[in-house]
Amino acid sequence: MELHQIGQENRVYFAGDHVLKVGYNYLKFYETPIRFLDNKIALHNYLFPDTRLELTGFTHTYDTNNENAIVFAPIFKQRYVKGNVLSFSEVDAFQEELVRRGFTNWAGPALYTGRDYIIKDMHIDNIMLTDQRNYRFIDTVPFLNTPELGYGGTREYGDAKVRKIPV
Repeated sequence: MELHQIGQENRVYFAGDHVLKVGYNYLKFYETPIRFLDNKIALHNYLFPDTRLELTGFTHTYDTNNENAIVFAPIFKQRYVKGNVLSFSEVDAFQEELVRRGFTNWAGPALYTGRDYIIKDMHIDNIMLTDQRNYRFIDTVPFLNTPELGYGGTREYGDAKVRKIPV
């Protein structure tokens, strides 16, 4: 496997028609590992099924901010997307499409909020445009739009307790 890119949150390796991502900075956006799983993987897969993430395991790796620090790292697989990152001239059309879908743009192409969801890190390096002119989102940071976040949302996370269903 060939190391392709070291980003702000992942090391990305080519693996045939997929990429493997080793996430070393996943707590940059999420306060706990379970929030990472709830949002980064489950919510991303719900919102963007064409670029779903598959958690394949865990490892440890060095932190790019401190090469002496070893950090816990999830490993996930994602289909390799053939396309191009958005050009600056295509960003306006992309923003208009998300607004048409009910999202509000707060900070250029990086932060969008809808009634139910907040999607961060939507900059041009994380959005691919295929030859068929379809958008593919490869590294989003989604959240439920909860009231305490201040964007007018009403969604709530559950308490993650397992409940016995009466028979």
